Amino acid sequence: MSDDTLRDYIGRITEHGDVTVISLMTIHSFDFEDLLGAVRVAREEAPEDVVIAVNTGDLTRQQCISLRNAGVGRAYHAIRLGEGDVTRLNPFDRLETVRNLMSASIGVVTCTEPVGPEDSAREIVRSYLGSEKEGFIHGSVAKRVPVPGTRMGGCGEVSDRRLMHIASVLLLSTAWKADVSAPVGYYGGFYGGFGKVYAEYAGNPRDPKDYSEKSEGKTVGWARRKLFEDGYSKIRKADGSTVPLDRDYLRMTGSL
Repeated sequence: MSDDTLRDYIGRITEHGDVTVISLMTIHSFDFEDLLGAVRVAREEAPEDVVIAVNTGDLTRQQCISLRNAGVGRAYHAIRLGEGDVTRLNPFDRLETVRNLMSASIGVVTCTEPVGPEDSAREIVRSYLGSEKEGFIHGSVAKRVPVPGTRMGGCGEVSDRRLMHIASVLLLSTAWKADVSAPVGYYGGFYGGFGKVYAEYAGNPRDPKDYSEKSEGKTVGWARRKLFEDGYSKIRKADGSTVPLDRDYLRMTGSL
């Protein structure tokens, strides 16, 4: 993505002030200087209250420090279910990256993923609680999406109903220990569908289209509608203020 294209995206999605985080995602093998440049552009273009996050491959400690200095405040990283067994990645490298990010004062969020029909409740809970113990600031759960022609393409997938059941159990397992009025705390909600949803723009390795928002991805307008349909009556803006989340707001933001 060119710098001008990135600036255009950021200008459009932050227009109404209700995007709180912008996450820049790469594939596992990437050019670090390209990512660092994108972070600098995003930090310059986005309002000060918007958090810049990264979702990328394994990182050295110095790379994490460079990202922090460039404006990154948050990162997504996961030691996946079956890591090192069903993937070629070393789970110890993944964990080292998590610790490198945290040592650079970057808050790290994670997800218990990718859940398949073969994963036991014990494996899922161990992954989730292990992430809490490691010091992640948010945790949630996501299912595996089978890709035809791959090694696990015929292994099936859990239903959305089952996924929400798992997410609810994991949320309840830690919510009682957290001050749920606080802005951070290890309880579900990052990708899990509890009060916070993510739009997705531009390219994605799993999407055959050049523009994910026109295919598998979802727009910020969709995110507003999703929260409204889920029963939320207010939406928090990046500056910490709230506004009513009603049909008038959806019309005003072009989300209907």
